[in-house]
Amino acid sequence: PRAVLLGGALSGLAPWLLPPLERELRGRAATQTSLPEVAVSAMGGDGPSLGAAHSVVRAVLDDPLPYAVPR
Repeated sequence: PRAVLLGGALSGLAPWLLPPLERELRGRAATQTSLPEVAVSAMGGDGPSLGAAHSVVRAVLDDPLPYAVPR
């Protein structure tokens, strides 16, 4: 992968997870130039919930007819 993103509950643990994660990636990478970027989600612990809500809203906006209330 080009990037590893810590999100959800893991984002709050980033200060403790990032150093060993980066060490492990360096030890397992085929070359040091192919190391993925490691980042922390800006959405923090709310990321999974926001993503789920976005999926629901997108489904309704893409095809609202099944969600219409008969009059």
